[in-house]
Amino acid sequence: RDSRAVPHLIEALQGEKVGALFVEAAGYLARSQLIESLEGLRDWWDADPDLLEDSIARCRGVDRPGSRQWEFVTANEPGS
Repeated sequence: RDSRAVPHLIEALQGEKVGALFVEAAGYLARSQLIESLEGLRDWWDADPDLLEDSIARCRGVDRPGSRQWEFVTANEPGS
């Protein structure tokens, strides 16, 4: 979870087109700095509202009931 990605992700989340992978990456990074950008998507981003809410919750440090499970694989794990 490289913190150097946070500013770039904030920029992507504030763009005119936001793909689901950016929202998912925000949930993966789970940094409070991403909350404002994620919340800004609530008014118009309808690609996957559950993913958005899950990512916001993870950035707040909480799990939503029934939220998706986040599986993490690092580049250094055998078989990756």
